Amino acid sequence: MTIVISYVDEYMAVHNKFVDIVVIDDENDICEMVSGILEDNGYNVRCSNCYVDAVQLVEDKVPQIIIIDVWINDSERDGLRLLQYVKENYPDVVAIMMSGHGTIATAVEAIKSGAYDFIEKPFDASRLLVSIEKAIEISKLKSENDVLKLKAKVTDNILGDSSNIKEIKKNITQFAKLNTRCSIIAPRGADKDNIAKEIHNLSPRSQAMFCAINCFRRNPQQLEMDLFGSEIVVDGTTQIIRGLFEKANGGTLFIDNMDLIPLDLQTKIVSVFINNKFYRVGNKNNPLQFNVRIIAGLPLNINELLLNKSFNQELFYRVNINTINVLPLNKRVQDIPYILQHYLDQVSNSYHLGQLTLSSEAIELLKLYKWPGDMLEMKYMVDWILSNILLKETNKNIIYADDLPSEVVRNNIDDSFEIPFMAQVSHLGIKEAKESFEKEYFKNQLQKFAGNVSKVSRFTGMERSALYRKLKQLNITGN
Repeated sequence: MTIVISYVDEYMAVHNKFVDIVVIDDENDICEMVSGILEDNGYNVRCSNCYVDAVQLVEDKVPQIIIIDVWINDSERDGLRLLQYVKENYPDVVAIMMSGHGTIATAVEAIKSGAYDFIEKPFDASRLLVSIEKAIEISKLKSENDVLKLKAKVTDNILGDSSNIKEIKKNITQFAKLNTRCSIIAPRGADKDNIAKEIHNLSPRSQAMFCAINCFRRNPQQLEMDLFGSEIVVDGTTQIIRGLFEKANGGTLFIDNMDLIPLDLQTKIVSVFINNKFYRVGNKNNPLQFNVRIIAGLPLNINELLLNKSFNQELFYRVNINTINVLPLNKRVQDIPYILQHYLDQVSNSYHLGQLTLSSEAIELLKLYKWPGDMLEMKYMVDWILSNILLKETNKNIIYADDLPSEVVRNNIDDSFEIPFMAQVSHLGIKEAKESFEKEYFKNQLQKFAGNVSKVSRFTGMERSALYRKLKQLNITGN
């Protein structure tokens, strides 16, 4: 006998294996029947017989589709309550309700609560499969719409216009498609979490959890429990706390300042990567499967740490499969106005100060500043500027040079520094700007001719008497 498999059947079998469906019915026979129909058509199916286990199934891995019996454990409310829980916490999951003794009122209530379809039992396989196929289309459209929205705003939280920022944005869209680990090498305080979130949001894992942890100033023992979770016996009762490796199952975990993790804990994390499993603290008997994409935040001096053996080399190789490099502020100065304006908007909104903008003079000074504290210093500086304005009780909406900290004006700027003329006068009226120009112009000419007014007169073409009057008017003295 020859068995012929059509290309359509083969395609559907491959396509459907990426669709995860959860079935909840308190009757095992129904669960087995529904899962059998769906698995025969290539779908991944998980089943549960009660409300609590169903919630755990969904939390462990968010499905695309969930099929819920209205009556769970002899209670109509349990099925509808589970539907409400799913739609509140996972609105993108498409829900199908089914019932062997449903009423029109129950069906209407289910649809109003967010169910896509309502199937009465008993039903044939074709009715179920048609509903599933339509549900997949809805899920696909939602996902495509979400991706389009995210692509449209992928730059919203990655501020700047430098070549470095353009490269970062390009890397985000490229790396997001992959399932590999990634490192973000950047100065302390840089908004690495925004980059990590964008990678997750544009990735195939976007429907699962995005979790983040900053290892800065964390107690080593607490850090281990935060990552691995714990099982601690208290008064004879085992208290289970799920860690981030568990919560982010199927999704993404961003570990910022990973270099600050103690070396012995770094070794344990390497073991997790190798074995794809981990144990909660306090339980070495029950391994848990590890299915998390790790994005690591690392400092600019990571190579120095590797040479000094302050960071586990194998851990670095395992998280640095793809790399995003964020340059210090003083190496991408054209981004500074964008970032500062963003933080100014955030802080000024909290104080109800209205729109605040930086003058050209202030921008030039800030771009020339060396920023030894990089982004951490910038955030502090914005707070300082806003506090200063509030203390002065002024209603101005433009920040000038005299509103900046003194170190910006003088520190790390050599004695020959001069603020570009246009930056000095752009906030002035035409009369004041003209006077400012003339003053600088004639001071420069007098300096060039060692204060000799006659020589300046001949060079500029002005009569000496007119030049003397102009110099007096501008309060400039010459020989």
